[in-house]
Amino acid sequence: MQPSFHPSGDRFATVAGPTESNLGAGVAVAAAGGDKSDVIFQDKTRNVLGPQWSPRGDTIIFGIGTFNAFFNGFHSLFLKPEDRAEGGAQIAMINADGSGFRELNARPEQQRVPVHVRPMAGSSSIVRLVPKGTGSAS
Repeated sequence: MQPSFHPSGDRFATVAGPTESNLGAGVAVAAAGGDKSDVIFQDKTRNVLGPQWSPRGDTIIFGIGTFNAFFNGFHSLFLKPEDRAEGGAQIAMINADGSGFRELNARPEQQRVPVHVRPMAGSSSIVRLVPKGTGSAS
């Protein structure tokens, strides 16, 4: 999984590996050039994908869902919509210290795949939402 560097460049956010059940991948933060990371968020029933720092570096936004294709080595069957990224992805946000977890689209009809766009310095964050099953942004 690709890291997302804090705006200061001194640390980065990345995905911490799942447990033996293929669930529980969380958000980890590590110092740039270091060899240790701290898991600041984990939900043992779902996985995290694509953590990204906000331009101010005070929050981290990420996709949350089961994401079987990514965390089960493509061995799962995709029988239900929630088994697929576009049928079960939510967008969530936490504070830089791991507190303040909130889902930004928690209702089933709002399920989306987060597509993160790195903004230019000084601009606002941009998160495109791809409606489930359509492949086009809203």
